[in-house]
Amino acid sequence: MIRLFIMIAALALAVWVGLHVEQFPGLMVLTFAGWRIDIPLWLGIIFLALGLIIIHYVAAIFAGVIKTPAYLHKLSKRFRSTRSKKLIHKGFIAFVEGNYAKAETWLAKGAPASDNPWLGYLFAAKAAQEQGHNNRRDRYIELAQKNEVKEHTETAIALTQAQLAFEQGQHEQSVEKLKALSQKEPNHPQVLRLLQQNYLQTKAWQPLLELLPILKQQRVLAADALLALQRTIVKEQFAALDNVPKPLLISQWQQLPRWVQLDSEVALIYAKALQRVQGAIEAEEVLRDSLKAQWNERVIEYYGHLQYPDLNKLLNRAESWLKTHPQSPGLPLALGLICERHQLWGKAQRYYEASLSLKPMPQTYACLGKLLEKMDRPELSAQIFKKGLLLITPIENMASDV
Repeated sequence: MIRLFIMIAALALAVWVGLHVEQFPGLMVLTFAGWRIDIPLWLGIIFLALGLIIIHYVAAIFAGVIKTPAYLHKLSKRFRSTRSKKLIHKGFIAFVEGNYAKAETWLAKGAPASDNPWLGYLFAAKAAQEQGHNNRRDRYIELAQKNEVKEHTETAIALTQAQLAFEQGQHEQSVEKLKALSQKEPNHPQVLRLLQQNYLQTKAWQPLLELLPILKQQRVLAADALLALQRTIVKEQFAALDNVPKPLLISQWQQLPRWVQLDSEVALIYAKALQRVQGAIEAEEVLRDSLKAQWNERVIEYYGHLQYPDLNKLLNRAESWLKTHPQSPGLPLALGLICERHQLWGKAQRYYEASLSLKPMPQTYACLGKLLEKMDRPELSAQIFKKGLLLITPIENMASDV
């Protein structure tokens, strides 16, 4: 509708101009170097318009010639960018599929023209390491560092270096890089996780022990993994301190966080180490604290093996737990062991039998059998030993092995 209106208006204007030109044709006079040209005004206007149109197109052509290199460069850049995206995409797929040779080739080719060259070079470095080409890996890392955006990618590149060094067994180099990173980002989960893995691989128990509170605070490891780690540390540390002076053993224990000391398995490891250096009094205190924090059958059973100098005191403490833990099979077993060493054989027999009534265990049958031998009851002792043996190896299992 608007176009129709414009066309009608233009047609009306043309008619009006034509009529006026016919009535008042006008005259355009051009003079140059003594020459004079007279032409109708309407014809001069047409020539002038044509001239302006010609000048416009000549200028446009000239500008286009000047802009051609820039246009060609832009076109080339767009082509390289499109090709780079395809190569990077193919490279990532190949990496995930484990085709590291192709992944390295495509990522290295696609990285220079990509939006994030450092990322392509990082994965090319990983792919190179998977193939055992450490020189190429290092070159890609250098290229990633040259193309990094400092405020965003420095940590990612350093972490990748540390990870690659760890995977190659270059633990010292990995730890050095991680320590530098921890100065900038002390609570970074991956930094802490890699430090833990490096220390564990190199059996650096003391640094790993110092790292434990941070690992717990930042929840870097699952609760069960953290518990297993702390037990490993303590076990390895005290195994290395076998038959050392008791003060050194106690000093090592005091360096452990309280929450580690109260763990049942950790307390048991330490108590056994103390027993080896005549530290039964200190071992009893450690086991008692652990049982107070969390009752554990293995701990209470070992409590009965303590070479404590005052057996009456040990027996009274253990018997005081009968009211609070009546269903514990390990408690009467421990009491039986204490009574047996205290020459209270009849009482020891009753405790062993009470333990068996709660839960038949091979070690309880063995203790009761040995006690009955001391009491000169060989036939009953043999029956008890037989029950314990059958508990370990049932007859049907023995028949299946024949």
